[in-house]
Amino acid sequence: MIAALLLPLTAEAQDADDRILRYEFNIEAGSLANSDPVWDLVGGETAMPSFGLSAGYRVVERVAIVGAWHHVQRGAAVSAPIGGSDGEDTQFGSFVTAYYGNEYSLGAKADVSLDDIFFPFVSAQGLVLQSQLKMDGDPQVDDEATETGFSGVSPGFLVTGGAEVRFPPGADVQVGIDLELGYGWVARTDLDELGTMKAGGFAIRSGVGVRF
Repeated sequence: MIAALLLPLTAEAQDADDRILRYEFNIEAGSLANSDPVWDLVGGETAMPSFGLSAGYRVVERVAIVGAWHHVQRGAAVSAPIGGSDGEDTQFGSFVTAYYGNEYSLGAKADVSLDDIFFPFVSAQGLVLQSQLKMDGDPQVDDEATETGFSGVSPGFLVTGGAEVRFPPGADVQVGIDLELGYGWVARTDLDELGTMKAGGFAIRSGVGVRF
């Protein structure tokens, strides 16, 4: 008798578990604030725009493990005074700078479902920033003697809140579009003789992908 009463509840719970979309994959674009003077060398202004990929696995109905990789690439031509003392005319030298960065993040995301369409969420992730900055005094000449490179790795974290829209609702495979805003903190990156660079501050990421 009791087993007969519990059977529909068990079946309903099993159906709900079967409807959980465990996996997600996204193509993303984003930005992390950076107002450090070193970042000015590559014409970066106040932010590090990025693009990349993210993935997630839902361990329970409302919580997922998420990870992402974002690539940052920026460059500029820089002019600097190299003379002009003792009444001489100021002369300028020029060189080219290029920055290549990779942001790796891993953490958790928790959400709520509104009609299986709209999903507000919060996320907390550990973050690692891998930086490489190159300078070339004569880019017209393919000679490593004119090139100088600096690199460093820094840990940090990323805390965001946002929302996701999925469609079609109730399907076994859905398209998801999300937007998240928050704060990213990164320790100072030691760039050898160039000094240190302090990235971090306002962060934004947005993506589109599949859920299944």
